[in-house]
Amino acid sequence: MAEVQTYADLESLSQATAELVAAHCAQAISERGRFLLAISGGRSPRRTYELMARPPVSGMIDWSHVHLFWADERYVPHDHRESNYRLAQETLLLNVPLPPGQVHPFATDVEPKRAAEQYDRLLRETFNAPQESLRPLNNGSTFDFLLLGMGDDGHTASIFPDSGLVFEDRCYAAAEFVPKLDSWRLTLTPAAINNSRQIVVLVSGKDKAEQVKRVLEGPRLPEQLPIQNICPREGRLVWMLDAAASSKL
Repeated sequence: MAEVQTYADLESLSQATAELVAAHCAQAISERGRFLLAISGGRSPRRTYELMARPPVSGMIDWSHVHLFWADERYVPHDHRESNYRLAQETLLLNVPLPPGQVHPFATDVEPKRAAEQYDRLLRETFNAPQESLRPLNNGSTFDFLLLGMGDDGHTASIFPDSGLVFEDRCYAAAEFVPKLDSWRLTLTPAAINNSRQIVVLVSGKDKAEQVKRVLEGPRLPEQLPIQNICPREGRLVWMLDAAASSKL
């Protein structure tokens, strides 16, 4: 069952999230020699990334052992204003000494399905998973820390309502055309997400309050609310909300 933590405002929520990332980073490096971090785009995490890039949090993170991945990406050039990579670059990457070879964005300069296959292959190599599998991928952890958000429709990463990816467990990354957005999206699948050691769902704003209540307190309808299928097999799931987003719980 998910743990829910509530903070007074976006600033305190972002500070707590940044410090939690730093704490998990130190633990992962101590225990396994590296920190595998996956981040998301959207409005809510921007301030978290800014705080991660500034003292004192930036000094708490050993960037030389961090490997950065993305939970999803819009199929646009990396310098496009809607790019999740660009958000991370502006707020984080330009301000911390993270080795370029340890930054792993989705490719958006090749055909979408090929980009997803490349990312799936990269993740299998990173996690030492079989390169080909005809059975569900449910053996072992993947990311040390995965930061997700939630859309107004209950989607997370780029797994949207009524998508065939809601229960995908045979690949780590996928490409899907989203009709209501008239665009392609690249995304991690539940196979990668639900093996993570720590998942944080970061949500802020009054406009998300009704959906937060529906997801956390309503019936389980993952086809309609894909984020309800985010349930780590062995890891920990924490919803971190500001007061506005949690106002209807």
